Amino acid sequence: MEPGGKFNPRLFLFGPKLASRSDPRGINKYLVVCALFSFVLLTHASPAKSCDKSCNSGKCINGSCVCERGWVGDHCQHCQGRFKLTEPSGYLTDGPFNYKFKTKCTWLIEAYPNAVLRLRFNHFATECSWDHMYVYDGDSVYAPLVAVFSGLIVPETRGNETVPEVETTSGYALLHFFSDAAYNLTGFNIFYSINSCPNNCSGHGKCTPGNSAASRVYCECDKYWKGEACDIPYCRDNCGSPDHGYCDLTGEKLCVCNDSWQGESRGGKRLCCMLE
Repeated sequence: MEPGGKFNPRLFLFGPKLASRSDPRGINKYLVVCALFSFVLLTHASPAKSCDKSCNSGKCINGSCVCERGWVGDHCQHCQGRFKLTEPSGYLTDGPFNYKFKTKCTWLIEAYPNAVLRLRFNHFATECSWDHMYVYDGDSVYAPLVAVFSGLIVPETRGNETVPEVETTSGYALLHFFSDAAYNLTGFNIFYSINSCPNNCSGHGKCTPGNSAASRVYCECDKYWKGEACDIPYCRDNCGSPDHGYCDLTGEKLCVCNDSWQGESRGGKRLCCMLE
């Protein structure tokens, strides 16, 4: 109250002069304090909700899964989009469960020009003749088509190496998968590697790099094995050693049979598997 009975319309909030009309900075401070106070109240009153299941390819935000790019589903469990892979090696998959109906997923693996990319189909199960995986040697569907997969791949066991490998040589590989609206299976898990040896040298050799960073690697095979992937034996069944004969690794590298044993393999090389 001013002299003469007049009222001065000042706002005294959080102390005099803090938020008067003549002090706009005081109003700003007051608003900031109120905002922080409200945020603290809301934080303690409404804790963040957790998701009832894990978000496979996403994050749980306030009780719901927010999916990463290329993934869909209540728990981000299905691929549905495009992916770009540039790491030297890695995996690509449709997701941890059966793929969904009408799926369309595309992966572009990018290395460097003329690099060799190898794709190993460790698991593959789709509806035969209806759900397909296409593999192109390039960065688009206009590149050469090198493989098409549909159906089941039998799990690999020792002595029954059935898991296929696909090779591209352009420095790129484009994989496109689609499914229809009728039936779905467990999908696929594919390992890819850039500038690696075929089939990891089949366990019968070591992968050796070239002389430069851009050179292709190659297999140095163990003494009883040959071939690009060290998967061809010089002497089948080691010539029945020691009873039937032995593998002579000098000269033609073939079986030398013991007395009373003989036999030939494909190509005329001796096996020492039959009595004379």
